[in-house]
Amino acid sequence: MFVVGDDAQTIYGFRGSNVNIILNFEEVYPTTKEIILNQNYRSTQKILDLAEKILTHNPHQKKKELFTDNDDNLDVKYYLARNERDEAEYMVRQLIDLYGSSGKDPVQKHVNIDSEDDEDEYELDTEDYGTSITSSHSYQQDSLDSSVSSMFDVYLDTSEFSPTQPYTNHRVGSWTIPEINWSRIKELDEVAILYRTHSQSRAIEETFLKYQIPYKLVSGTRFLDRREIKDVMAMLRYLSNGEDKISLSRFLPLILNGVGPKTMQKIIAYLDDFTYPLAPKFQNMVLNMMQSFQSVWTRNDNLIDLTKDIITVSGYHTYLKSQYPNKEEFDSRMENIGELYSLMFQFDERNDLPLKERLSQFLIHVSLMSAVDNDQNGGGAKVSLMSLHQSKGLEFETVFLVGVEDGILPHQNSFLEEGGMEEEVRLAYVGVTRAKKHLFLISADSRVQFGQIKANPVSRIFRPFLDSYIKRTR
Repeated sequence: MFVVGDDAQTIYGFRGSNVNIILNFEEVYPTTKEIILNQNYRSTQKILDLAEKILTHNPHQKKKELFTDNDDNLDVKYYLARNERDEAEYMVRQLIDLYGSSGKDPVQKHVNIDSEDDEDEYELDTEDYGTSITSSHSYQQDSLDSSVSSMFDVYLDTSEFSPTQPYTNHRVGSWTIPEINWSRIKELDEVAILYRTHSQSRAIEETFLKYQIPYKLVSGTRFLDRREIKDVMAMLRYLSNGEDKISLSRFLPLILNGVGPKTMQKIIAYLDDFTYPLAPKFQNMVLNMMQSFQSVWTRNDNLIDLTKDIITVSGYHTYLKSQYPNKEEFDSRMENIGELYSLMFQFDERNDLPLKERLSQFLIHVSLMSAVDNDQNGGGAKVSLMSLHQSKGLEFETVFLVGVEDGILPHQNSFLEEGGMEEEVRLAYVGVTRAKKHLFLISADSRVQFGQIKANPVSRIFRPFLDSYIKRTR
């Protein structure tokens, strides 16, 4: 019998995989001869050194001293972003630095990226995109605590950890685009952005759409095309415009029992003038639903609370649970809705505007994102966006690993699950070893999650290796 396996890449425990099958194999088959394949033909030595150090968090493993003949001596880089927007824009700046010269037009001008934001100006030099990007940010990265912490200490909650800088979010309607012809940059196919949960793609997608950077979601659905996002957006559109029968037809059959296509047509006819002979059962259901929606509208004064309330009173939360009984899948759907709250956050900051106006501006903003999104479906090289689980078995010249924070990577659920932390370590190992040449690790000083500003410590998986195996950058 010939068996091949790598305990360091066992990352599908939630699907039933068991790392002990590999770790205990020689105990079950005592005459086994083990051959360790420890020469790596993909990554640089510095990437491999970090990967090995990451695995030291796990006491139970088959130790391997990885080596390569690759002569590249590039540092693994770490960036502390101000927030999730800065996290995405840092990647834009690095893409310009690495590959921007391929996308320069014959005639260039000085271009301000997002010049509407006084605190966030970057200027691209006309001579060389690769070396002259400047930033007016002043980050307090050196003040980070880089001391070694136990892998299994208590999760540091937001209440115990505060950002070093005030959170500043997007400015609504700020869509200035740098003059780079991204379609010329063939190397984008060799770039991947890896994240722990699919919901993290939202801020990245929004920023890439803004700067017209082509991207593709690998084995995933674009944020605004995800089923639960479309369902919630349909409810919000109907709240904004009671004549929107298309939106009503999307969500009503989901939350009212027994409403199919034919009944839905009758309900629409009934709502025209309330004279259509609709069965009393459905009349009551529809009128109760409308009263609930009206009640939600009158008792809320911001978009996030309005949306949370509408999801509850409509029964949509219950519907999602029935559709996705698997906890992992249900949690993923709820995290996506949580990212929708984060998208609303910037509009709720405009508390000088009535709720109706804020909702209208939010819906327009989402429509604009969708319109730009539809233009991204052409051919050509694209940056790959994918979860860490989806990246297994793949390789890229340049890898950005985002959300390197406690509560994200490692995921907050792993603190409560037996063996969960060890699997998060293996997941981080997989992410790091996808990179052939350039590896960037990024965390945010604070970010909006589920519609709230949260400050997460730098990931305990990587924190002990800052400054020794990982170089901080600005």
